Amino acid sequence: MSEERATIAALASGAGRAGVAVIRISGPQAWSAVAALLKAPLPRPREAALRALHHPKTDALLDEALVLLFEEQRSFTGEAVAEIQCHGSPLIVGEILDCLEFLPGLRPAKAGEFSRRALLNGKMSVLEVEALGALLEAQSPWQKEFATRTRVTAQEAMVRGWRQQMIAILADVEASIDFADEDLSELANQPWLGPLNRLTRVLRQSLSASHWLEQHSNGLLCVIAGPPNVGKSSLINNLVGREIALVHDSEGTTRDAIEASMMVAGVPLTLVDTAGLRHQTGAVEAMGVARAQKLWQEADIKICAIRPGGDSLPGADLVVQTFSESGGAGASVLGGVPLVCIDNQTGAGLADIRAMLESLSLSIIRQQGLGEALTSQRQNRLAEGCLAALEAIKPDTAIELQALHLTRGINALSLLLGDYDVEEMLDALFENFCIGK
Repeated sequence: MSEERATIAALASGAGRAGVAVIRISGPQAWSAVAALLKAPLPRPREAALRALHHPKTDALLDEALVLLFEEQRSFTGEAVAEIQCHGSPLIVGEILDCLEFLPGLRPAKAGEFSRRALLNGKMSVLEVEALGALLEAQSPWQKEFATRTRVTAQEAMVRGWRQQMIAILADVEASIDFADEDLSELANQPWLGPLNRLTRVLRQSLSASHWLEQHSNGLLCVIAGPPNVGKSSLINNLVGREIALVHDSEGTTRDAIEASMMVAGVPLTLVDTAGLRHQTGAVEAMGVARAQKLWQEADIKICAIRPGGDSLPGADLVVQTFSESGGAGASVLGGVPLVCIDNQTGAGLADIRAMLESLSLSIIRQQGLGEALTSQRQNRLAEGCLAALEAIKPDTAIELQALHLTRGINALSLLLGDYDVEEMLDALFENFCIGK
């Protein structure tokens, strides 16, 4: 039996001890495989039923479980599927999977094989499969949002729109080639260059957002910097609610960057406590200061901690003043940058900082235009190929080469979408020009 037609089985729920585990079986022998573990009849399709599971050779009781059957084309994979919802003991799960592997024609599923079969059987698109992978990897509401079915549908419509525009442009170019000897004055000045340039800009913007999203898969980087002994370590400890940075009166206590994570408005933030910026007294501290300066340049959000009357670092998004002489907390402005006064001992002013972090994080995300971002490295690579093809087209590029570049770009988007239909270009050609020859 071919690999594609083999019946496969695997644990579909998380590994480890749990209240319930789900074992999925997919393929032509899925139902008969479950039947081999039962002494009672199979349940009706799509109706869960409690059944005792027995070892097919020794007849030993394995577990009592819910059994659920799905017909072909009405399952996740598009094949006949059976699910066993058993107790989540690793021992029980292992025994059931061992029994299934005894049965002829069954084998363990490979990584991603259920989704692969769903794709091959037309139950999922390529973009949906990639979004599912992103959803399984999501560690925050922010990442989850970019893997939802609603967004995938909009993304697919966006890419299909790009391809349709290119097909229409290619139809004009092909007409200019095929009917060069005829009077088609409307094509002489290459009117497609305007729409093509606009589409090129759109693709650049989308790829810029996509690369930003790829680089920020773990969220935003927030760096806290400033002179020694201004309360940077206490600030990061208070923000995350636990002691992750050592606090001491001695200067140079923090010599290396210390990281902690927190969630702000559904956006993951990596907070970094850096070495105090001062003239260094030793090689180790000098390395810490150099790293602090590098992180400051790379940060998405820059928090500068200062003493009363101190100067802020260039490029700061937020200035935090600690050990205020008045002891009061509150928000104001310093040199056009928001200033928050805090008391690390009492926690006064921390709510203002959290509110400011939320505002900054959401503002950064809105500025990226992430609604146009693609989902995966594969999609980005193909979109880059399409963009390169469009950018190769200049007003003085030979018409035949323009057609070749456009075809390359259309093919790249077709691969991105997982389909390709040359008839679309021909339909556009005949629809736009009433050619009765």
